[in-house]
Amino acid sequence: MAGRRARRCLDTKHRRADLGRRWVGLRRSGSGDRRAGSSRGRHGRDPHASTVARKAQRRPTFVPPAPAPRSGSQPFFPDDQAQAWLTDNVLAEQGITPDGGDFAAIHRARNALFGVWANAAHLLAQGRPDEEVGGYLCRWGLLSEADAEGALRSLRGPGMQLYTLGYYHGWRLVGRWLDAPDRDDRIRRLLTEQLLPSDLR
Repeated sequence: MAGRRARRCLDTKHRRADLGRRWVGLRRSGSGDRRAGSSRGRHGRDPHASTVARKAQRRPTFVPPAPAPRSGSQPFFPDDQAQAWLTDNVLAEQGITPDGGDFAAIHRARNALFGVWANAAHLLAQGRPDEEVGGYLCRWGLLSEADAEGALRSLRGPGMQLYTLGYYHGWRLVGRWLDAPDRDDRIRRLLTEQLLPSDLR
């Protein structure tokens, strides 16, 4: 049983890596049709890559897979194994002594607070001033003023407001859909099929 489970998890990891490589390939190839002698930016980047990424974010197929890493870790780290692994392999290596906090609870809280970023993105899209949006992030997102300034810079990046909205609401949609007895099979589908938001309802 344990062997089959390990093989299934490993197979899913390989598929996730393959999906990641495909996304990187999309980002690097621009429209997917590289033309000989096509112009590139001064840093060697395809000037069409960011445009392609923004177009991908407007498609319904973007919503389910984007938040998958935040929602699908349970099969790989059931129970409290994630905290044990991080303690042994990350904190110990950095010389950090655990403070007894519940990593999973903190992770869930941070995911929920990401909704504040989504609201801030909506406020920016409405043309609200930075001072108002920054204050909103500080009050409801529990950010310091410096972190709020960094969040504003991030949200003003090309396509980031749309990405943030899709990412947060996609996480909520995926989380509800994965809360089922066949969770492992649904994660496999999430990583290997091109699902639409309507498929998760």
